[in-house]
This record gives sequence, C-alpha cells and structure tokens, in this order.
Amino acid sequence: RDGPWVEPADLRRDNALLRYSERRGADRFSVTGMFHDSRWRATDQVPLRAIESGLIDRFGSIDPSDGGRTRRASLSANLHRHLDGGSFEARAWVLAYRMSLLSNFTYFLEDAVEGDQFEQTDWRRATGGELRRSWAARLGGLPMRNSVGLQWRHDRISVGLHKTRGGQRLDTVREDSVRQTSAAAYAESEIAWQPWLRTIAGLRFDRYWFDVEAMQAANTGAAHAGRMSPKLSAIL
Repeated sequence: RDGPWVEPADLRRDNALLRYSERRGADRFSVTGMFHDSRWRATDQVPLRAIESGLIDRFGSIDPSDGGRTRRASLSANLHRHLDGGSFEARAWVLAYRMSLLSNFTYFLEDAVEGDQFEQTDWRRATGGELRRSWAARLGGLPMRNSVGLQWRHDRISVGLHKTRGGQRLDTVREDSVRQTSAAAYAESEIAWQPWLRTIAGLRFDRYWFDVEAMQAANTGAAHAGRMSPKLSAIL
C-alpha cells in the first residue's frame, strides 16, 4: 500500500476481533474485544514552484519523515434479557486510544534552522454504558411500546502539540489534560395508529461536565451544562 508517491506510504494495518456469545432461550449475552493498529508515512502538500523547478517530482515530498500512528483497543459486554411483556438491556464498554501525527505544511517558513514540522498527540481512555427497559402496553386499544433508559460516558484525555524535526521532539508547544463526563436519561413511547402509520414521542435530558488542566493558565477551567430535548416522529 505505497500509492504513487516517491516516498512510499508504507501503510501497515493490523486488526483483531475476539467475541464470546451465548444464548439461553430469548436471553443473550456477549463480550467483544477489538484491536486496531495503523502506521504510515505521509506526503503532504508541496510547493508548486518545487515541482516546476524540477526539485521534486509531482508525487515527491519535501519532508519524508511526515506520517503517523494510531492504536485503539476496546472491550464491550452486552446483555439482553426477555421479561414478561418486554425486555431489559445492559451495555458496558472500555476504550483506550492513542494517536500521533507528524505534519509539516510550511517547511522552513517559521524556523529556517530546525524547520516547521510538528506533532499532534491524542491519548484517551474512555468508559461508558447504557441501561434500557422496554415493555409493551396499549393506549385505547392501540399497541404501544414504552422505553426508559440511562446512558453515561467518561473520557480522560491528554492532547499535545510538539515541535519536531525528523519525527524527534524538540519542544512542547502545549500539553493539556481533559476530563469529560456525560450522562443522559430518556423515555419514549411508540404507538402504531395504523398498519402504515406509527409515531414516536420522547423526552431526553443530557448533562455534561468538563474539567481542563492546560499548560496555559488561561485555558484551564471547569464547566457543566445540561439540555432537555423533546422528540416527535411520524413514520409512514
């Protein structure tokens, strides 16, 4: 997977998936593990004058050390239980993610000695889940299905920007730590008015919490916010 570039992209990608599942009557349970790893070299945009002067080919590169790598691993569990007139579902997951991206858009415009290459980094760990209870009912003789649920997610994130040369770090421009948590509660009802018409009415409340610790004090702080969201859908 080198592409047409003078400097081969040299894309290497590994994927793995492992799943265990079992079924007992109408009840189901599964655990899934996934892993992904990619690394590559990148040919960024190049100056037109470098091609016209013959310095490089149209598929050439000014900085052959540009590229990146990303990894992601996750583990999730799902449970579905049949109950009289309805069901109960539970989901939980954990995720680890890492990304490093080397770019050089301006080459020697800002720093004529070391060059302008920089590295962006993103490292995060996240957990989340959902609980959902559904049951059948009737409204004036019409079939109806009701659901209530809870969702949550928590992210611990480290993001950085570093000055580099040839992929080696020279200085840290910024490195920030972010904590983000979200939780939601919702309820909805689906009614079949006719064989060709049904409606879904629901209400959802989302709440977010943010906490940032930054290298620059002006970018440090905490905040929280919430929102109520009604929903009404008609399906023909």
